[in-house]
Amino acid sequence: MKHLTLTVVVLCALGSISSAQSCSDLSIGGTMTAGGDLTFSVTGNAPFAPVFLLGSDMAGTTDIGGVITLGIVNPLAPFLNLQADFSGNATANIGLPPMLPPNLAGFDIYVQALSLDFLGSTPTPSGNILPFGICLSDVESFQLN
Repeated sequence: MKHLTLTVVVLCALGSISSAQSCSDLSIGGTMTAGGDLTFSVTGNAPFAPVFLLGSDMAGTTDIGGVITLGIVNPLAPFLNLQADFSGNATANIGLPPMLPPNLAGFDIYVQALSLDFLGSTPTPSGNILPFGICLSDVESFQLN
C-alpha cells in the first residue's frame, strides 16, 4: 500500500510539473548527405511522453480544429514516433541511403515535434477539455545534399 500511495503522489507531482513546462525544443544535426546520418533531438517534453515528428516541404501554419496551430503546412508527413525518457528528452538517429534520388538534392524539409502529456489537459474552442496536454516544438529545417 505504501508503494501505491507513493506512486500516486509522484504522478500528481509530475502532472503539476509537466503542465507548467514550456513546450519542447527540436534540434536536427548530422551530415544530411547520401550515406550520412540525421539526428533528431527533442527536449522539454513531459516524462515518458509520446513524441511525433511531422514533416512538410513548407513552413507556415496549419490549424487543427482550433486547438493547435502547427508551424508547418499541409500536407503533413508523420515520419518518426519517439518516446521521451524520464527527463522528457527523445532522440533518434536515422541513416540515409547511400544514394539519394537526384530530385531530392537541395530539397528543404521542415520538421516540428508534437508531444502528448497524459497528465495534462487542453481546452478546445468549443469549451470542451481534451484529457491530455499538447506540446509543440519550434520548427527546424534541413536540406538534403
